[in-house]
Formats: sequence, structure tokens, C-alpha cells
Amino acid sequence: MASINEVLSKQLQVPELKPGEFVKFKLLKKGRIDPQTDEPLVFGEYWQHGKEVIYDPFLKGNKRVLLLNTDGVRIVDNPDGTTRQEPRVVSVMWPDTGVIMLGEDRFEQICFLRRSNKNKGNSFRKKDFLPLFEEVNEQVALNNKQFDEDIELDARIWVRDAKLDDLKAIADNLGITYDPKKLAGLRMSVADKVKKDPRSVMIHSSNVKTKKKIQIMDAIQYEILLFSEVDSTFYYKEDLTKPLCEISRDTDSVEGLMAFFATEEGKGQYAQFASKVKKLYEATV
Repeated sequence: MASINEVLSKQLQVPELKPGEFVKFKLLKKGRIDPQTDEPLVFGEYWQHGKEVIYDPFLKGNKRVLLLNTDGVRIVDNPDGTTRQEPRVVSVMWPDTGVIMLGEDRFEQICFLRRSNKNKGNSFRKKDFLPLFEEVNEQVALNNKQFDEDIELDARIWVRDAKLDDLKAIADNLGITYDPKKLAGLRMSVADKVKKDPRSVMIHSSNVKTKKKIQIMDAIQYEILLFSEVDSTFYYKEDLTKPLCEISRDTDSVEGLMAFFATEEGKGQYAQFASKVKKLYEATV
């Protein structure tokens, strides 16, 4: 019986858990207030179907993958008197708490939930599915919030100091309308775009440092890169036996990797990294 990781591309495979590590999933309804009672919503047990078809953009040929939430095998009798083993597919039972905690012994269910189209935090999910639940990781949420704030600050400062030719290039790439005879308003128009989408502004800018930072954060989000807190080291998910770069424990991991890519050794490594991120963008955009 093939596991979920065995039917997924390397890019979508779920990393194994560390000993003692747990993963927490939460129904999105959990904690919401009932507008009629002004009290937290109360709901009974919810059963989620144990079969789901997802889209794996990195597979060649048929990119549709059937995910099965299994808890073992069952013995089936064949007409000729022999027997065969089939995966025992079970529904995901959400308790009335709305929260599921899973460890190493439930790794297949972790894979099923993490790659589900109903997982709000699944970067690869098809967006026409309404999300039902999310994976709860307070540290990741905090890091993402800090990253978004950093990018917005970088974008605001860059637009404030950018030359008009750079601003015109951004405006043309992002479809920002402006009067070429009144360039005084161009900077303000791009600054307004920063408030809505600072990431796009920086991607289309000439700010190489921030572009690299966005690439690294995307690689972490889409699990091209994994950072081990144990040895303070970045690895490519596809090969956890070879470290990419060790980061000093008193340095921010993303800043440390950017500094590594600026070294003589890191420049060659960056070219390989950039090609992996490019494949990601081609597959997901």
C-alpha cells in the first residue's frame, strides 16, 4: 500500500516529524462568535471524508492525485479463493473541541490534512475550494506577519527614494495609471500600490536584496527549504542529508541565509537555489 508521500512529487511530500513533535489542526469555526447569542459557536462532532483528489503541479502527465486517509489495511477475499490487502480508508473525525493533535503515529493523517484542499494554510491547495480548517503554528504565523511588515517597510522606503525611471517601470509592469506629463503624482500612485500589495511592488523593482528575501520566504513557505532549529541549519527538503548552510544561533535565519548567498561559496549555491524557486513559480503561478 503506497503512502501519501509515495504518490506525491518531491516538492509536495510532507517532511517527517521529529521525535516528540506534534501537529495541531483547528476548524475555522472554532472560536468564532455566534451573532445571535454573542457566545462562542458550539458545534458537534464533524466527519470529513477520507478520500480527496488534489492537484500536484510538479507531476508529469496526470497531475491529479487521490489522497486516502488510512489507518491500516483490510483483508479482502478474491473470487478465486485467495485474499488481498486493501487500504482501510477512514473519515477524519473532528471532535466538538474543533481541534486535532497528531503525532508520529498518525503521520498519514497529517499528510492527508496538510495537503488537503480544505486546509487554509496549504500553499498548493486549489483556491476554488472553501477552506474548512487550518494548521495552527503560532511561531510560523508570527514569522509571516513580521515578514509582511518588513516587506511593506522596505517597499515604502524604496518608493520614497527611487528614481523616476524605476517608478515608471513598476507602474508599467503593474498597470498603474499615471499622467506622463505630471510625474509628480507618480511616486504617490506607486506608494498607494504599496499599501495594497507591497510584495508585487518589490518584485518588479530593482531592489535585489528584497527580491532575494522574498525568494527565501517563498521557498520556506512552499517547503523547498527546511530550517532545523536543532542544528540551526537550512536543508533542501529533497535531500535532508546535505546541509545547505548553517546559521549562527544569534542571527535571524533568513538574514543569515541572505548573508551566506552573498559570499563566494554562497553565490554558486544561490544559482541552484534560484533555479528551484523559478520552477516553483512556473508551477504555481
